[in-house]
Amino acid sequence: MFIEETNLLIEANRINYRLRSTFFYRKLKEYKTLSFHVRINELLPVKDLYSWENRMNWGIGEDAFTYINDHPNLQLIQVFCHPRLIREHSTLLAYYRNIAALSQKAINNLLRIDVKKIENDQLNRYPLTEDKAYALARLFNEHISLIIDSSIESFTEEELYGVLLASTGAQIDVSWRNAIG
Repeated sequence: MFIEETNLLIEANRINYRLRSTFFYRKLKEYKTLSFHVRINELLPVKDLYSWENRMNWGIGEDAFTYINDHPNLQLIQVFCHPRLIREHSTLLAYYRNIAALSQKAINNLLRIDVKKIENDQLNRYPLTEDKAYALARLFNEHISLIIDSSIESFTEEELYGVLLASTGAQIDVSWRNAIG
């Protein structure tokens, strides 16, 4: 009897982990995490259209700004959230939110802004108001600046991508726990 129960438990765990693996993969595609790099790169030719003069008002630390601005492999719009950029490309909210390592729930708790529908809005049906764009940019940039400052001037493109994936993975894990709950 004990061996039969053990074998059933092992098989149940095997099925559960298979479901989890496919769930994670589907969510990664649903969140379009892997396409963020392409979308940001498509904006690089017009990066000079975005002025960073008001960066202090957007929560960007001066040391972090200087480090990224001088970095040979990173561009400002790759790292920092520009309020005009997220108004024009609101689906990039998820990119900057994940770079800041913040969940959708954290945004709702801190700013009382539900970003889920805005992040998923491919047709820009839910335009972001200027006030919300500034509040979101400020929050994201404060956290991003802290991450860069804590790297002691060693922040790389690989680490930027790593933070994006780690944050997305945490969000997917919460979705998985909610799905089985």
